[in-house]
Amino acid sequence: MRILIITCTFLLSAVCISAQQNETLSHTASWAETLDKAGRENKFIFVDCYFTGCMPCAQMDREVFPNPMVRDELQKNFVAIKVDVFKEKLGDTLNMKYAVSGYPTFLVLDSKGRMLSIFVGYHDPGKLLTMLNEAKDKAGKKEFLSGFAVTHALEYPEFYKKYYARDGSSTDPDAAIKWIKNQKDWTAETVALPIFRTGRLDTEIETYLIDHYIKYRTSFGEALVIEKAASILNRRLKDFVGNKENENAFRKFLSNHSNKIPAADWRILNFLLGYNYYGSVAKDTAGLLKFINEDPLIYMNYVGSLYSNLLVRKQLDDSNLKLLASWADKAVTIDASFDMIRTAADIHKKLDDQPGYRRFINMAINRAKKYGMPTETYEKQLAAVK
Repeated sequence: MRILIITCTFLLSAVCISAQQNETLSHTASWAETLDKAGRENKFIFVDCYFTGCMPCAQMDREVFPNPMVRDELQKNFVAIKVDVFKEKLGDTLNMKYAVSGYPTFLVLDSKGRMLSIFVGYHDPGKLLTMLNEAKDKAGKKEFLSGFAVTHALEYPEFYKKYYARDGSSTDPDAAIKWIKNQKDWTAETVALPIFRTGRLDTEIETYLIDHYIKYRTSFGEALVIEKAASILNRRLKDFVGNKENENAFRKFLSNHSNKIPAADWRILNFLLGYNYYGSVAKDTAGLLKFINEDPLIYMNYVGSLYSNLLVRKQLDDSNLKLLASWADKAVTIDASFDMIRTAADIHKKLDDQPGYRRFINMAINRAKKYGMPTETYEKQLAAVK
C-alpha cells in the first residue's frame, strides 16, 4: 500500500507538471493562428523549437518551463508555443525561415511577427528570464532583426532546402557558391540564410560577410552571424598560423581582424579563436587558460566543458586549477548560469580554497532564491564545509 501511495503521488505530481507545461507552452495548429492570438491579446510570441529525444530540450521542460517565475512571465506577456521540428510541418517552415540548426532554439517575436531575438541551448530560469526581458526591451526601442521578413511565404534555393530535408539529402557546396554569386544582394534574407548554412564558401563570399559584418549582425542577430564568422575566421587562422604553435602569428592575426568587428562581438570571437588555436593547433592547455584570463568572459559553456575534459583526462594540476579559479573569480557572477556557478565552486573546492567555495555556493543560493528555485542542495553543501 505504501509503494502504491508513493507511486500514485509521483504520477499525480508528473501530471501536474505536465499540465503546467501545457498551460505555458502549447502546440499550435498554424503560424497564422499564433499571430492572430498574439495580435488579439497584444502579446509577444515565444517559440520553443525542439525535437523528441533532445536532452537539453527535455531539461528545459523538466527544470525551466515549470518554474513559477518563468511560467508567470510567459503566461502574462507571451503566446508561448512548442514546435517539434522533425514531426510538425510548422517545424520545416521555422527551420528554413530562421536558419535553425541547434536545439533547442528559441525565437522571440512581437505580436506582428517581427523578429526580436534568437538564442540557442539550455538556459536556466534566470538566464531565460533575462533573455525574454532583453527581447522586450528591444521591442520598446524598435530594435527588430530587420533582415527577417514577417511573411513565411519565401522561396529558397534547392540546395538550402536539402539542408533541412528529412530524407538525409546532402547539399552541394559548389552549387551553393554558384547560386549565391549569381544573386544581386548577398544580405537579402533568401541569400543570407543559405550563406549561414553552407559549410565552406569561397574567399569572395566569406570576405564579403566579414567586411559587411555589422549589416548582417543588425539584420539577423548574434546567434547566426557570430557562428558563421567564427567558422570563417577559424579556417583563416589555421591557414595563417599553419599546423603548429606560432604565438606571434596568432597574435598578429587577432590584431589584423579586431578592427573589423564591433567590440562586444569581437570579445566573443577573440575568445573562440583563442579556444581553437590553443586547443586544436598549439595544443597548449596552460596557454589557453592564460589567454582566457586576459579578457575573462562566459560564452555558452565552453569553459565548463574544458574543465570537465581536463578532469576526465587528469590534467587538473594545481597550476591549471589556479588559472581556472582566477578566470572564475573574474568572470562568474550571480548573473551567470547555475552550471557556471557550480563549476566555479567545484574548481575552488578542488583547490581546497574553502572561502572561494563558500562564496560560489552562497552565490548559487542567492541566485536560486532570486528565481524561486530550491536551495536545499546548496545549503547542505555549505553546511558540510568545515
